[in-house]
Amino acid sequence: MELMKERPKAKKTKKHKTLVKNAHDHLELTKNVECSLSEKAEASYEIPNNLSSENVLTRVEITSKEADNCLEKADESMHESKSCTEDGSQVIQVKSNDQKENSKEEIESSKPENVVLETKEFSYLYEEKKRISDTVKTLNVFREKTETKNVYPDLKSIQHCEQMEDIESLRILTQTYTEEYMSKTVNGAVKRCREFQMAVRSIENYHLYELIKEYQNARNKSNEALTKRKYLNSKLNIEKNNLWKPVKKEAISKGCCEDGNTVSITKSYIIKELDEIKFAEVIEMLRELEEIALSHVFYSYLVELSKMKIEQYVYNMINYFNSLDDPCSKNTSTLGFDKKEIIKKCISILFQYQRQSIKDKKFLEICQNWLNILVFILLQDGDQSDYLFIINHIVRSPNGIHAWASHLLQFPRSTFCTEEAKDTLGCPCLYYVLLVLYLVLNPAPDLDFFLRNVKTGISDSTGGKFVLLDSDGEEEELFEVVRNWTNDDIMSLLNQISIASLYEHILFDRKDQTMTIKCPCKEKVVKIFALSTALINILFSGLSNYSDGCFEVSVECICSMIRHTVLYASDYWEYCEGLDIPSKSALQAEYDRFIFHVVYTIYNFEKLKIKKFLPSLPYKCVSKKMLWNIIWIFHSPKCFEEDVYLAKDIDLKLNDDNMISLFIEKLKTYDNCDQLYLLNAYKSVALFGNTEKELLCFLIHEIFEISFVENALYHLSKEGAIVLSCIMKKYPYLLSALLKEVQSCKDESVNLSLCMFEELDVSVWVPKAEDIQLIQEWLLEMPLSSPKNFLARMLLSKMNWNFSSEDQLVLPIQLHQEIAILVLQAYMKFDSKGNEWSVSNGLTQMLKFATVGNFMREDEGFDMKKNIQLPCYLFLVMTNIGHDVRRLMVEGLLCLTALIERRQYLAAIHSLYYILPFFVKNVEELLAKPEFINAMNDLIVADMTVLSNISGPVVGAVLHKISAMIKHQVSQAWNLTVEFATPLLKLWTSILLKVLSFQERKNYNLKDSAKQVHFLLDVVIRISVVDYYTRNSMIDHLYTFANPLLTSPAIQSSVWNKFFGSNTESYTILRRLTLPDYPWLAWFVLRSETKQKQTQDLWFQIQKEIAKDTEMTPVAALKNVCIFLKIKQLPLESLPIYRWTLQILETPVSHPVLPLLWQYFFYYYFERITILDVCQYSNGTEPGKKFIDLTITYS
Repeated sequence: MELMKERPKAKKTKKHKTLVKNAHDHLELTKNVECSLSEKAEASYEIPNNLSSENVLTRVEITSKEADNCLEKADESMHESKSCTEDGSQVIQVKSNDQKENSKEEIESSKPENVVLETKEFSYLYEEKKRISDTVKTLNVFREKTETKNVYPDLKSIQHCEQMEDIESLRILTQTYTEEYMSKTVNGAVKRCREFQMAVRSIENYHLYELIKEYQNARNKSNEALTKRKYLNSKLNIEKNNLWKPVKKEAISKGCCEDGNTVSITKSYIIKELDEIKFAEVIEMLRELEEIALSHVFYSYLVELSKMKIEQYVYNMINYFNSLDDPCSKNTSTLGFDKKEIIKKCISILFQYQRQSIKDKKFLEICQNWLNILVFILLQDGDQSDYLFIINHIVRSPNGIHAWASHLLQFPRSTFCTEEAKDTLGCPCLYYVLLVLYLVLNPAPDLDFFLRNVKTGISDSTGGKFVLLDSDGEEEELFEVVRNWTNDDIMSLLNQISIASLYEHILFDRKDQTMTIKCPCKEKVVKIFALSTALINILFSGLSNYSDGCFEVSVECICSMIRHTVLYASDYWEYCEGLDIPSKSALQAEYDRFIFHVVYTIYNFEKLKIKKFLPSLPYKCVSKKMLWNIIWIFHSPKCFEEDVYLAKDIDLKLNDDNMISLFIEKLKTYDNCDQLYLLNAYKSVALFGNTEKELLCFLIHEIFEISFVENALYHLSKEGAIVLSCIMKKYPYLLSALLKEVQSCKDESVNLSLCMFEELDVSVWVPKAEDIQLIQEWLLEMPLSSPKNFLARMLLSKMNWNFSSEDQLVLPIQLHQEIAILVLQAYMKFDSKGNEWSVSNGLTQMLKFATVGNFMREDEGFDMKKNIQLPCYLFLVMTNIGHDVRRLMVEGLLCLTALIERRQYLAAIHSLYYILPFFVKNVEELLAKPEFINAMNDLIVADMTVLSNISGPVVGAVLHKISAMIKHQVSQAWNLTVEFATPLLKLWTSILLKVLSFQERKNYNLKDSAKQVHFLLDVVIRISVVDYYTRNSMIDHLYTFANPLLTSPAIQSSVWNKFFGSNTESYTILRRLTLPDYPWLAWFVLRSETKQKQTQDLWFQIQKEIAKDTEMTPVAALKNVCIFLKIKQLPLESLPIYRWTLQILETPVSHPVLPLLWQYFFYYYFERITILDVCQYSNGTEPGKKFIDLTITYS
């Protein structure tokens, strides 16, 4: 390698030294931080281009010599040399392995510019001399093998290193705050435990304890006497019935009858005699009952007396306690005790009696009442130590605290917390909540000692599993204090702790009865995460302690508190994301770490099945990279949380087929509920997380594998279909990834997934080229009975081929054309004869609104000779055949005729929609083709059958389709300008009139088939009525088709005859005198026909004849005029006034055109003759009245 010249010496600036040192530190730091935010950065150091490794070696040799000379100088040190390459960023540093951080002064002289120099301590100069010499040799070898590279500092790498340093510093800061919260909580619990043990010591020596003991003994003896009394009463009632014993006696009577015979009779009877033995027993029982009754009365009195003594004692103590609050009291130190210590001793005594296996429920309730009074007095003005004193008693109480002790768990007023303490999250109430939650969820260390007198359960007292019955045979309700808490006890305590109030207290400001979020800062956000983490850890410790199966309700409550904690922290971070907070990326990393910790702990919590809470966690604010880590939690083998968190290349690991197989095997070991919970967790990550496409594709792949591919997990197919449907609804483009999964699986799996695809909404899905390739492969290469072929057909039928709200195609036009060709190929393969699968039935639905351009596709090889309808349809709408006048005349008519002959009317109508606008300027050429007119006639009368000759014309589905097509076609043209719609209307009018003429000329065999044409003409006319310009244009257009009346019988060369090529003698183009079903059409035709000059001349001549001779009838006048004009005799009904009259009589009264019909009738009726040559006969005559007078008319 060619070495460059020696670089000049330059003094290293302080700013550059700091920058390079920070970059070096950041390089070392990034080895242990999360790889989720960005790729690793390499620290880059660059030097000027004119610096070569030879120059560096020269500097090293100089430095080596200076080391010998500077041995006695303590204020100087050697600097390290570095070699580099020209176009790279790698730097080789020559330094001591024993180099220390705190070095002495650096040698400022001969320092090259932009080279990182590191100082050495004075005590290591001797060792450095030898090492520098070895380095010189190494550099000589390196110089021969390395190219020179530029090593200017990479600012992006340095910026990334600074960002990673910020992340690491916040990580350490968060851990510090979390450990601080936890240590203060745990140490506070230990401290309070010691204080509590001291507070409850020697309570047996207090007078209240003796009083309560006497009261308890009195109640026990009174209850015992009462029990004996009841027993003796019941026994006495039984013995009373046995005092008199029955004795049978007989009475004999004798007498003499009148006949002298002696007669005797014997009568038996029973008498009761007093049983002396029983009587003696009853006497003894009565004496005993008397003694017991006296004892019961005595002990009852003793009970009330003892109770009064206790109440008096409590009353005096309360008065004494209140007197101590009085600053003017003179006996504040009479007893030498703290005022709270006395009442705490009393409370401890009452709690002590609650920790005994006592069956006297009434006694416990009375003690609880006294306890409530004393606790209220203590907490009325108490501090946190007083509240914690009560809580320590509660957590050391036996079963049943939900009924009497849970409400004693109270929180001190928040007024004790200053605003500064709230802002720094160091207020006492915050630690108080953590401590209370810790005490409730973790059993007290001395719990067994305090509950030593309490039995474990009620069964201990019965000696086994026996059911005790009372005197009535009913199950006796036992009451006995037992040790273990129940769900009700735990729930009652947790309900007293409000997580919402905690976050409201530290995050919100109350001003004018409104709450506003406090302005966050970097440190506060970190403390929020630390506090939430500490709170989560305490709650998880509670899950471990209550992992027994009998605490399911309590576990759900604790998990709900965990979820709420996560939600509150997430909502706060979501709010902070919209603000300008420094180190936002580092804070995002801390939030991700917090969510990761929660998900990891819930998933790996083996003692309880709490995976059902995974879907309810918030994933919205989690970073994209962290979502990969969360999914990795479910797949990674059992290891420490930190190892899972710092795992690298997670996306590559997860996409490994072996890893997915291992996960499926692990999933099989879970119960069905946990399997469903994991699927729903996937759904939550996909729907609510800020998920990237690669992760979504992986989720779809794994869900599909679990739900439809794995045989042992087929029971998850329904839930998996729901999850995939939800994902597809939010991300429609992922249907492409789902189709790839279908491509790689077997038919059994596809069959299972068909139900899911039927429910999918693919209306917004725009398939890609590879998707169409898959559909084409399934549709053409798979058997018709295969599930993939069925899926391809299903997708094509469910895709959105319509227009959007902006009148644009939802799918691109190229896709319409490509799918049309694909369907045609499938049709030609499977349904060329219409036996198996009728593609033609669904063809129009897919392509009904496709606007197809001018594309030449004649080389596709479609066969037209066989008149197969589907290729004919595509030829018309997709190729130049249907869009070029010349080709339409030759090839297009064959296609259109084939469609109509094969009764593919919808396809024919759809074809006409696109091809007719191209012939607006070539109407004559189009109408000159009899094949086209014949085809149009067959299409119009398609709804009619032979039975129509009996039942009359039918306006059926085909005619309505043609009508709808005309309306839509004209509306599309009208959206441009009115001038575009008018030629189209004229075109349809010409076609329909041509068809009408065709029916007349061919003597069509269907009765009244002209009414089919009238229906469509009326549709066209009603469209034109709306606009003035179009209306007049249509009247003028009809004028050209009207049949003139003034023609010579020898020369029938009217416009009508010229256009239709017929010598018809009909005087109306509609072959009907009136049109009662289509008044608008009749109005247009009458206006155009009566507007002709021949008709007006005929009417004028008749008026002149009547004006000359007032006695002349209209019939005579018409006859004279026909002779004068040399035309064939016309019927009287052909006159305009009669045509308007007849149309009025047959038009419905409510029809809107009726006033217009009356208008033209009155025009002829009141018309006056004012011509000069008539004035000499009858000036100002109104001959119209004679036409209406039937007597005059037909006389």
